[in-house]
Amino acid sequence: MLVSTSLVIAVMILLFLPPAGSLLPASHHTDASHANIKSSISPADLAKIKLQVDAATPDKRLDSLFTAYADKGKGWTGGDSAYSLPLPDKSTLWLFSDSFVGPVLAHHSRSITTPILHNMFVLQKGTSLHSVYGGTYTHPTPLVTAPGASQLFFSGDGILDNSGHSISVLYTEFTWTGGLATLGTYLASFSLPGLTLENLHRLDVGPARVEWLSWLLPYKGYTYIYGFGGSSWSKQMYIARVTGTNLASSWSYFTGKGWSTDPQAIQPVLSNMASEYSVTQLGKVFLLVTMHEVKPYDNAIYGYLAPTPAGPFTDPTLLYKVPYSGPLGEKHFGTSTVYPYDAIAHPDLSPPGRVLISYCMDTLSSSALYRNIDIYKPRFVNLDLKVVDTRGQRISAASSRRTTEVPGVTSSRDHATYSSRAISGGTLNVSRGGSRKDPRGAGWVGISPPPTIVFGYAISCANASDCWVLGAGSTLARTSNGGADFHPLSMPAHAPIFFDISCPTSSECFAAGEGPTIMESSDGGKSWTAQISPPPGANMTGSLTSISCPTATNCIAVGSVGQGEGAPVILSTSNGGQSWSSQASPRGIGNLLSVSCATEEECWASGSRSTMIVTTDAGIHWSVQPIPSSVGNIYQVSCPSSTVCFGIGDNSQVIGTDDGGASWHISTVPSRIGELLSISCPSNSDCLVTGAGGSLVLTHDGGIKWSLEHAPPSMNNLFASDCPTVNTCYVLTEGGAVLTSTSALIPTATG
Repeated sequence: MLVSTSLVIAVMILLFLPPAGSLLPASHHTDASHANIKSSISPADLAKIKLQVDAATPDKRLDSLFTAYADKGKGWTGGDSAYSLPLPDKSTLWLFSDSFVGPVLAHHSRSITTPILHNMFVLQKGTSLHSVYGGTYTHPTPLVTAPGASQLFFSGDGILDNSGHSISVLYTEFTWTGGLATLGTYLASFSLPGLTLENLHRLDVGPARVEWLSWLLPYKGYTYIYGFGGSSWSKQMYIARVTGTNLASSWSYFTGKGWSTDPQAIQPVLSNMASEYSVTQLGKVFLLVTMHEVKPYDNAIYGYLAPTPAGPFTDPTLLYKVPYSGPLGEKHFGTSTVYPYDAIAHPDLSPPGRVLISYCMDTLSSSALYRNIDIYKPRFVNLDLKVVDTRGQRISAASSRRTTEVPGVTSSRDHATYSSRAISGGTLNVSRGGSRKDPRGAGWVGISPPPTIVFGYAISCANASDCWVLGAGSTLARTSNGGADFHPLSMPAHAPIFFDISCPTSSECFAAGEGPTIMESSDGGKSWTAQISPPPGANMTGSLTSISCPTATNCIAVGSVGQGEGAPVILSTSNGGQSWSSQASPRGIGNLLSVSCATEEECWASGSRSTMIVTTDAGIHWSVQPIPSSVGNIYQVSCPSSTVCFGIGDNSQVIGTDDGGASWHISTVPSRIGELLSISCPSNSDCLVTGAGGSLVLTHDGGIKWSLEHAPPSMNNLFASDCPTVNTCYVLTEGGAVLTSTSALIPTATG
């Protein structure tokens, strides 16, 4: 929900509700058995197992499907919630809350007059999408509307009725009078196949503090109804159920010990929940997928196990970390205020042996929502899961060897084929080379993280032993002994957020970021001087997302400036930053995201919408490179020479040229690496590419072949990399960790 979620994120207060108290007197019928459900696994046995994540791979098919449809501007161009419901004719109905409908303008933007529909459908038939909403394209309205101008309906989950001739969808009615206030839970019925609204009525359900729209789970003669309640930063899970699939029938509420028809007897099941979450069957147990929404920009998606649809639930396991969130989103989306939310599973769409999950993206910047349509839409990830015992071995109830996975069954919201394996957070690691015999990265050795670095942004190495690390909040650390230890560096108190650094020597380093701002240190980071900065008191009107300095005197920085949509900007210096010149960029290009200079004169810059430009005269003139539009955004570029350059784009694509840009080839890295996050090429033949989930790929033949490798299990998203030589590479993780190898990493390490 666009409006409510933005308000929630803006409220930076942690309010934790007290634990559930005793039940109210049972004047209504109460079933005292826990959940009244037969479970194939006991709570005691549940304590002995856990989830584990083998791989987390973005679902390129679904991501591309929704991106391509939104780009057409013929209907839905972005939305949140993203519940999926299979229909009898094999199509899939997507249920969205706040959504944009309207044309797409130049530079991948939308008009500020584009209406927001608080609920609508998108119908998927094969690879075809069709928007379903009220009104007309030029004057669209929500499918479900309220009588008052200040009232609105947000969509929840839906369910196919037993007859197969209609679907039922839960909606929560809100009023907007200086803030969102809940008015009640409504049930809408839509006929099939036309999706015509046949009936809408308010349900007499409670309690008032619970919003019943999070999830619906049909299981063994019941439909379990999941909701949330509590304060902005301390939402709690509540569960009710009905017999059959008729949500208008009598509800029973989970009390923590059983079921009661008294809504006031309900008790919360879990805390630290999101507004939207999912509960699906995972073999013999149930999988809860949720985010914790207890702090801004939290990018972690968690999984819980339970023996029944009502719990009790295990401790959470980290399933996935969204690569771009908060300030880390600046390079990807052009704004540092993006955040993920509302992660759910899609059991009916999950590939065999995997769990398909989605999460939504939003931003605190209302202008960014209109400036970049790529932000506000769901993203999809396939998780390779399995259930293991607490020693990390696969579970088998029939085998003392514990080598058989918990069996899955056919995919439906009742029965889903799932298997898993855990991702943990990043730590600081060093690789000293290694044998290719170990596919889990024996060549990488862990060391202590750099002090003060919480989120890793960028890394720049002056030589094989001297590297600088940039983190969130303009935090800096440096090693001069190959990572044996790091010491913190201090930036001025008034320093803005920086997104990139380039350190051509052990004493000289440049940092670029918001403002736009460029700061320089000539004494090894002890002091910093602002070379480019906005006037005092001026509103920040842009950001520099990348800087490349092949020498201590020559640098080029790129980014975007201006209000609203913004425009590409290129700044250059040839005197160590004593003066900077603004260079003209070619017309019609996207926003610039990355720059790499092979020499003082020859630099390449990449950006959104397949943008790649090159200069051979230190930035005075730039020419556009013919990159296929299928590459999408080119997030980072690395150019080891005047003739050879590589870049990473959407859909795990790496582009490359070996003839100075006269022609470009596209190669696709192994799909299991997930989203590509960084690239560093120390030679014309050798490149290191890092990605989400702790994966790395290497090429030794200019991108013809790529080999997939893995960071140690403690690693997660690998955000930045720098290979100062073919024998030494450093990789910076999301958690501020550093991986490196000093024994011919490129040709020999397993990484």
